[in-house]
Amino acid sequence: MRSHLTRHVFRQLTQCALIPELKPGVRLCQRARITRHSFLLQTGPRRGIFGFSRKRPKETRLAETDPGYDTLRKANSLLAIGARPPPVEDVAEAFAAFFRYRDSISLSIREDQAQIAIAAYSYLKEAGPRHEGFGLSNVDIRRALTVAAHIPPDEESPMHRQLATMLYEELDRRRLASSEAKEEEEVDLSDGRGSIVARNLNPYIKALTLSGRPAEAQGLVERFFESDLKQFNYRPWLGVINSFLRQEQGDEVIRTLSIMKSFGIPFVPRVHEIITTSYARKGDLESTKRWYNTPLDSGVPNLATDRAVLELCIREHDYQWGDSVFRAIFEKDEFPKDAWNLVFRWSAAKGKGVDEIERMMEVMIRKNADLPDRSRVVPDMSMINDLIELAMSKDDPYTAERYVVLGQKWKLEPDARTCLLQLEYRLKVGDLDGARAAYTSLRTKDTSDDQDIPLINSLLVALYEKGESYNAIMSIVEDLSERRALLEIPTVAALCQLHLRRGELDQINALLSTHMGNCSTSQCENIRDVFVKFILDHKNSDVQAWDAYTIFSPIFPDTPTSIRTRLMSDFFSRGRIDMGTHLFGHMRQQIKPSLRPTAATYAEYFQGMARAGGDVELLHLVHNMLKVDTEIEPNTRLYNGLMLAYTACGDPGRALRFWDDIAHSREGPTYNSIQIALQACEAAPFGERHARDIWARLKRLGIQVPREIYAAYVGALGGQGEFKECIGLIEGAEAEAGFKPDALMIGTFYNTAPGQYNKEQVEAWAKDRYPDIWKELLALGKTVVYEGDALEDAGLEGELDDEDLTFNRVGVFSIDRSVDA
Repeated sequence: MRSHLTRHVFRQLTQCALIPELKPGVRLCQRARITRHSFLLQTGPRRGIFGFSRKRPKETRLAETDPGYDTLRKANSLLAIGARPPPVEDVAEAFAAFFRYRDSISLSIREDQAQIAIAAYSYLKEAGPRHEGFGLSNVDIRRALTVAAHIPPDEESPMHRQLATMLYEELDRRRLASSEAKEEEEVDLSDGRGSIVARNLNPYIKALTLSGRPAEAQGLVERFFESDLKQFNYRPWLGVINSFLRQEQGDEVIRTLSIMKSFGIPFVPRVHEIITTSYARKGDLESTKRWYNTPLDSGVPNLATDRAVLELCIREHDYQWGDSVFRAIFEKDEFPKDAWNLVFRWSAAKGKGVDEIERMMEVMIRKNADLPDRSRVVPDMSMINDLIELAMSKDDPYTAERYVVLGQKWKLEPDARTCLLQLEYRLKVGDLDGARAAYTSLRTKDTSDDQDIPLINSLLVALYEKGESYNAIMSIVEDLSERRALLEIPTVAALCQLHLRRGELDQINALLSTHMGNCSTSQCENIRDVFVKFILDHKNSDVQAWDAYTIFSPIFPDTPTSIRTRLMSDFFSRGRIDMGTHLFGHMRQQIKPSLRPTAATYAEYFQGMARAGGDVELLHLVHNMLKVDTEIEPNTRLYNGLMLAYTACGDPGRALRFWDDIAHSREGPTYNSIQIALQACEAAPFGERHARDIWARLKRLGIQVPREIYAAYVGALGGQGEFKECIGLIEGAEAEAGFKPDALMIGTFYNTAPGQYNKEQVEAWAKDRYPDIWKELLALGKTVVYEGDALEDAGLEGELDDEDLTFNRVGVFSIDRSVDA
């Protein structure tokens, strides 16, 4: 008797009455999808895309931003897609507020922020005559220029340079147009900042030198030195020299010194220090010798220069030349404490032991006994710390500890720097217990200068990587939080991983909202990659992966389509079509065209859905999205994906319509298209006719048929019950196509044969004709699948429980017949 319950009724029952709750508020729908022939049971949990529970999940809190930055970012997004940006007044106010805040805390901007500022500034400037000064005063622009000039020396950001150039050119244009006459009168020239030209020029020169354009900066300094920069003496030239040194342009350094000399600027110890210490840091011993020995126009080398040179000699073991530098220290008119520090450090480097250093300190005390208290030099902890640092650089912790004891002998208690040196060394050798002990000691010291923050960040990362206890890590994090210290990006990444594994979503939101605002583009990508790696790791459950994605998606809205597509495909590989579809929907909602799905993305979606078992409702949903997506031009790969998806969802007849589209397209089919179409023929109505038509075309065109397509043709006929023809194809394979029958060919014949009786007939034939291949197939094992003929005849081809399907259970060989779109 035919049931009066329709397929729709069964679907409503399974979606409403049998749905358990799942964290974080997404309903789980576990079901077995039945198609007409041989599709695997989906044993993993699956959630409907619209199946949310009534409990509203907690929203992800976005990173806190600086005043005005949200408006600038919004304007940039709208301008990028050609939409109407916010009003000019709002953008101008946001621009001024953002740079006012950054200038007040002396904080630079990231490269992506510089790019957004450029877009906003260009928009304001294009507003032109309608708004006086396009809404920005000279002070606003100069403040922005000052902030843009804060470039880390290692980055050489072209965006910072471009922004600085635009701002400086506007200030100079206004100056030449006499627009700053009033401001000139209000400027206090006694504050040491110079004229309006100097105030505009100094930050711009700084931006050029730090962004790798020293020649341009040199030209500006040379042009305006006599008129506006002379009061600063050699200082404007130091950035130029430093920039040439970073680019290893020694000839330009010499040329700059020559220009300085033409302006009457002598070669003074400070300029000598900049050049010599630069080569010393690079380890260039010969250049360091040459510049150190270059005569000064006045004075003698600074102690800072002597120290850098002696450190180089220690590293390079050039004690002979170092001794000459060392002796020169004693010829100076003054001999301050820093000079004594160098004496002890150089002596220790040459091999003097702790006891000998102690006797040298006693000599120092005697020599200084007659000096007034203000000039008297006595051992202090900075001397001891220099010696500890030297011992640690030689990987000699025993001597380092002896220096600590020496300090205690002089009644000197270890200070913050001592603890930091111990912490640094113990981290270097992997002694985490010792590092934690050093940190405990450090907590009792004065660290108001925050010099300990980088090392504490390194300690946190090391503790996480070694799998230390959660409480040990979080106690240190809480200490830093109380000090309002910002965590470094590697630390933020490590803590994100820690909280992800523990499912602590609120902690991740709080962490990122605090620290993401000041990340550069590359730093944001490092944190983003933590989430991507976590989601792709199948050691983490589906729920954990989805929780990670719910945080990841709003915080990293500009994630490239390629990465989101990887995540989508991974959810499909987990069997979670609902999650993969959600992710695809997020890509569809993107405003920027570059972040929206492409034809390849659609193809990946359909392919992934097919491999996950298919879902008719979601397939129709996304297919309808494709139909109205005017940016997508269907191609063969996209049609291949649609064939795979419709075949997996039990509609191979619809799948073969896309084969017709491919066959009549300019691009034409690929080998994958042919294989996919033949697999669709296995269960399609009159599929054998379509299969024979495809095969005839291949023969007529003389196309060489690979093994996979030959096996697919066998499967297409086998699925339609054409057993004699299949046997003839297999037995004649060597003569027809040039390869012998194998496990793929015979396994495909067995798997596609409908019903257990037909499979037994194939088995008897294969055991008799190809016993070795049959043994190979048995070794692969079988997988349980369901066939839905009986249910389809009864009108019950839908989602049913295992107990209702026992009479349709069959086994198929575990051979790989997957094919990419």
